[in-house]
Amino acid sequence: MEQKILMGVAHRDKKELALVVDKMREYNPRVIGLELPENYVKRELLKEKSDDTLIGNIPSPNKTVFYEYRLTVENYKTKNISLDLFDHVPVSQDDKIHVKNVKYSIAPTEENVKGKSGVMRWHFDLEPKAKKEITYSFTVECPRNLEISGL
Repeated sequence: MEQKILMGVAHRDKKELALVVDKMREYNPRVIGLELPENYVKRELLKEKSDDTLIGNIPSPNKTVFYEYRLTVENYKTKNISLDLFDHVPVSQDDKIHVKNVKYSIAPTEENVKGKSGVMRWHFDLEPKAKKEITYSFTVECPRNLEISGL
């Protein structure tokens, strides 16, 4: 059975993607990237919902934003493959920003891979022409006037 190391990160920010790929190469030098002719990896933002809670028509001092993503891996090869899929959830480095309620449709095989906060790894086998989908979600709370990007 062939083993491939795939990344499920299709970020808008190419610098961020390069950093994640470099982190994963520290974990395993066989990390190969995003989209291969025989395998397909896609990361989709399914939902981004902001809580606009008003108290007496006055916005609350904090905002809450819910994010939900789906990772999809397809094996286009004619033989089974064994693979590791990596992605990450945000980790706050500011005490004003809180990441909460992280939930997975399939629990990661490993969280905080090699001490890298927020980096997750799923390991599974895929038969030829098989597809695997994993969804995960989280909530970010922060002061209403604070702009957060890159999630």
